[in-house]
Amino acid sequence: MNQRPKFFDGEITIQADKAADIKVLSLDQAANYLGVSLSTMHKLKDRIPKLRIGRTIKFLQTDLNAYLESKREGGSK
Repeated sequence: MNQRPKFFDGEITIQADKAADIKVLSLDQAANYLGVSLSTMHKLKDRIPKLRIGRTIKFLQTDLNAYLESKREGGSK
């Protein structure tokens, strides 16, 4: 019996070292994290660094945070 491998489309955590965990998010999870629709995320995917594994696109949470920081508008202090 030849079974196809199951693909994991959940959240992945890569432990780079004991001090920090790097979260890897799918396109859907990244859209949810940024609070945008999936169609908006498809438009944003070329503006945010991404990982491409075959045809699958993943985002590092740190890159999403950097993108959010770059969009921050300053206020008076």
